[in-house]
Amino acid sequence: MIARLRSLLTGPWTPADIGKRPYLWLLTLNFFWWKYFLEPASARELALAVLTVVVFVPMYLAGFWRNQQRSILLILLTCLIGVLWAPHNFGAGTFFIFACGMCAGIRQPRHAYAAVAGVLALAVLASATTGPEWFGFLLPALFIGLPTGIGAVM
Repeated sequence: MIARLRSLLTGPWTPADIGKRPYLWLLTLNFFWWKYFLEPASARELALAVLTVVVFVPMYLAGFWRNQQRSILLILLTCLIGVLWAPHNFGAGTFFIFACGMCAGIRQPRHAYAAVAGVLALAVLASATTGPEWFGFLLPALFIGLPTGIGAVM
């Protein structure tokens, strides 16, 4: 059990042929934190935000191991995180961007592109819960998510 935990902590967290690029993309999580530079948050909300990121990062890294069933599950879970945070944090649109990129794990390109479209449709639906911040939530999700998803699938 301890050896397995040590193995998980020391990696490798992504396949060697991918290199360090996945770690760079994690910088886009900064969109999620913008809200807290603009308005104060409760200790509870900050704790939930940190917990969300702690749960999300391993999910994101697991998506690079290209297992189709796992990829579909990770896409759905990432979208769920975005939907749950949408009413509370306009930066939650970043999770839809990540979900679009995860669509590359779907083997059939036609199905992968359909998944990108589904993720973006879900982002549009989630934007209805964001109130006046819908613009800041939806535009990045669409205008960054679409090229991210297409590029990842290609």
